[in-house]
Amino acid sequence: MNQRLRQFINLVRDYAFISVSVTVVIVAGLAGYLLRRNVTQLEQEHALVRQDVEAMRKMLAGAPTLRTDRAAVEAAVKELGANLITEDNLADNLGYFYRIEEVSHARISELHQQTGAAAGTSANFKAIPFTVNVTGSFGQVLSFLHQVEHGPRLAKITAFNVSRRAQGGDAVILELSLDLLARP
Repeated sequence: MNQRLRQFINLVRDYAFISVSVTVVIVAGLAGYLLRRNVTQLEQEHALVRQDVEAMRKMLAGAPTLRTDRAAVEAAVKELGANLITEDNLADNLGYFYRIEEVSHARISELHQQTGAAAGTSANFKAIPFTVNVTGSFGQVLSFLHQVEHGPRLAKITAFNVSRRAQGGDAVILELSLDLLARP
């Protein structure tokens, strides 16, 4: 054995109490360091969990409002679905405009449903184009247009033209191109 190592072992034997005390201090210091590092890591995890709990608490506090909002959205979606047209149901689609004609007292001189563009496979809706020519007084034609804009069917007016039917007369002609939203 090495001479210095023998001297060290003899020194440890001669001063056993001090040697054990130093060993205990070193082990306790090492254990304290490891525990402190573990506590710091646990404190960080605790802070993250506390933030998650606070976020959940806020979300749960708003749950009644979320339920009410969800019910309103579901009712709106159901109403929108009920107001979609079916491209193949020509009688109902044209009948919609004739019902507006009865209310507004304007007269439809031409009404055509055109073939809509093919919807994609993932499309939820399809636009069906219509052309309508309406005659009547300015008030009647304006009433017809208002009924189309604010009626139950979802319409997008793509083009329109308003002109007098005869020079100096009160009658006007509304040429209207629009798309109605339909099921694909």
